[in-house]
Amino acid sequence: MDYSPPFGRLPPPNRHAVRYFLVGFEQASRMPDGHVLFPVYDTPGCSISPELTGVHFDNLYPPFGVDVFLLGNVYKHRLLETYLGLEMISGLVEAMTCSDPWGRPGIRRALTHFRLMYDQVPWHTLHWRLWRHAETSVIESVGRDVGHAASLTLGAVRSILNINV
Repeated sequence: MDYSPPFGRLPPPNRHAVRYFLVGFEQASRMPDGHVLFPVYDTPGCSISPELTGVHFDNLYPPFGVDVFLLGNVYKHRLLETYLGLEMISGLVEAMTCSDPWGRPGIRRALTHFRLMYDQVPWHTLHWRLWRHAETSVIESVGRDVGHAASLTLGAVRSILNINV
C-alpha cells in the first residue's frame, strides 16, 4: 500500500511499550492424557532452572526468572566455556544462573551490571578477537593477536587520516 500524500497518510505511531518474551521450546514435551505432568530432561549439557526440577503448582516463582536462568546458561555454556577472554561477563552470568529465582537480576539490574562492567574494561580489550579454548597455543595466539592489533592500528590510522581504501 502506498502512503504517499496523494493516496493517503501514515497511521499514527504506536506509543505502547514493546513486550518481549523468551521461551525455551527445546525443553517442551508433549504428555499424553493421563500421564503425570513431570518433565524429564535427558539432553546432555542442558541444565534446567532449579525451580522447574520439581514442578509443584502451589510453589510460585517468577516466570521471567526462568528465562534469565536459561539465557545465563546459554552465555555460560556457549560463550564462557567455549571462548577465551570473556571473564568480564562471568559475574553477570553467575547472577543470571543463581539458584534462587528471586535473586536473579531483572533487565534493569542486568543492564546496570553490564554498563558498569563495560566502563571498567579497557577499550583495547573490547576489540580483541574471540579465540576458542581448543585453538590456543602460545605462538599461535601471539601471532593472531599481533596481526589483529596491526589491522586495528591501520584502521585507526586510516580513519584519522580519512583514507578510503
